[in-house]
Amino acid sequence: MGEAYMEEEQKNVQNVSREEIEEKVKELMQEDTGVRWAIENGKFTFRTNSILELIEKTEPYTLEGVANQIICPTLVCEAETD
Repeated sequence: MGEAYMEEEQKNVQNVSREEIEEKVKELMQEDTGVRWAIENGKFTFRTNSILELIEKTEPYTLEGVANQIICPTLVCEAETD
């Protein structure tokens, strides 16, 4: 994604209340078992009690400054219905 797109998305998120974020993620969890597993597993792993607390605790984790050091060949596959 382009940097301009990401900047625009960050502006959009800043205008959304914490409650709206929590509710939207809960809706996604109802619709997608992968999202539900990721959130529930993340809450367990990071010992958080809410989705927003999980977001806050995981925000510092990034591959910035590291991704360019990954040198092993990697195959990424996605099934048609995933």
